[in-house]
Amino acid sequence: RSLDGAGWLVITSVNGAGALLTRLSALELSLPPDTRLAAVGPATAAALRAGGIIVQEPRVGELRAAGRIQ
Repeated sequence: RSLDGAGWLVITSVNGAGALLTRLSALELSLPPDTRLAAVGPATAAALRAGGIIVQEPRVGELRAAGRIQ
């Protein structure tokens, strides 16, 4: 339920974008200000932008280094 402390959030599909937007809205939450968001593919990015979320382009090394799931 909490994304506090997350450096990056990577959304991999339009369905994932919709689920994130729905969940944030239902809980009346927003992304933490320090969490950057990346989208896989232009359709996913467009879905997030349509929901008011700023999508950032990560540098290759940033996500590769952060790719470990804890």
